[in-house]
Amino acid sequence: MKRVSYILILGLVSISVPSCSDLLDVESRTQITTNYVYSTPEGLSRAIVGLYQLDRSVARKDGGSATCYASWLLDAVSDLTIWRGGSPEHIFKLSASYTPDYAVISDWWTHYYNVIGKANEIIASAEQLGLEHPEVVAAWAEAKVFRARCHLELYKKWERILLSKEPTTADNYDKQTYRPASKQEVFTLIYDDLQEAIDSGGLEWTVPAKSTGTTPEYGRFTIAVAKHIKAEAALWMEDWDEAIEQCEDIFERPEYDLYPNTIDCFTGANLNQLDGVGYTENLLVQQFSESVAGGGAISGGAVAGHRMSAIGTPALKNVIGENLVEYGGFGWGRGYPNTYLLSLYDKEKDVRYNTLFKHTWTFPEGHAKAGQTIKVPEDVSHQNYLRDLHFQSLKYFDQWTNTNNPDRTTGF
Repeated sequence: MKRVSYILILGLVSISVPSCSDLLDVESRTQITTNYVYSTPEGLSRAIVGLYQLDRSVARKDGGSATCYASWLLDAVSDLTIWRGGSPEHIFKLSASYTPDYAVISDWWTHYYNVIGKANEIIASAEQLGLEHPEVVAAWAEAKVFRARCHLELYKKWERILLSKEPTTADNYDKQTYRPASKQEVFTLIYDDLQEAIDSGGLEWTVPAKSTGTTPEYGRFTIAVAKHIKAEAALWMEDWDEAIEQCEDIFERPEYDLYPNTIDCFTGANLNQLDGVGYTENLLVQQFSESVAGGGAISGGAVAGHRMSAIGTPALKNVIGENLVEYGGFGWGRGYPNTYLLSLYDKEKDVRYNTLFKHTWTFPEGHAKAGQTIKVPEDVSHQNYLRDLHFQSLKYFDQWTNTNNPDRTTGF
């Protein structure tokens, strides 16, 4: 230990000889530095784009946090979903392992507070720069929406959460007080953040176009997204008038409307556009693409995508012997809509019952039972029903991006 210490000291002395005053004042000429990111409008614009990637990274294929994505999209701990097994069951089922140190629990907690922490840095830096600059106020408003949504997601799972409103710095990291916030404190912050974002002028009603052209930046937060999140928060507060007001504000906009055929929203690879026209039903959207820049972890030289298609597709390979594109490709058979949800539909009059859900499966051509409906317990045991045969929502069905590789375990 002494020898190492002496070497370090001598090394510091030798490199300090040329310039003591400038030793630690190093500005990178080839990389984007935190000084650039948080002290310029262009830097804040880059930072907010990075925040979308950080938030989307929870869906990545590798690592335990991939399962958090399903917990968010399927609104875990609601009465509308059923979960077969795997790590997320500890959130869905409130099992005995529902403790802070369990991986999927800590992943969820850590992920959302990481996003909140970065949002706090962007908000504070934007306020120091001044909100008069359009790029600055846009980044500030989007960061406000991120912070509000993350606090809402945390509250929905645990209720007893910490409020995080300031960036952590060397000056305050050991001075912060950690205590569970009251429900009123949590929703005051959520309401305020969303309303300030809406009123700021930093958000538009539709996704903004890139500064270099007219291509919409799909996935960016809009006023409609902020109002959508505020309506959901209002429902948790049983603030019915507020929820109605926020929803009606969206309904009145010509940019948003329901499609005559609901299934159109889930029948193509590009869910940003339908016949060249932007989807008028889409509000809160996360972007995934097979191109390198499109999101998801790089795995084996390819963009990994997300696992929602696999999670919500039955593992029919166990029954028919192969993964078929027309059945959604690879199926993991983890999370599904439950029978209570289906009971809410009028099976005779509500076309959604048959167009948005696949209720039965048949053996494919070439199989000994080709054309026959797969049944329980003749073809699938009761024990394996959830994994191999459960009815699914076509919302997560993917027969487009995995056309040439039905065995791929992720989708886009």
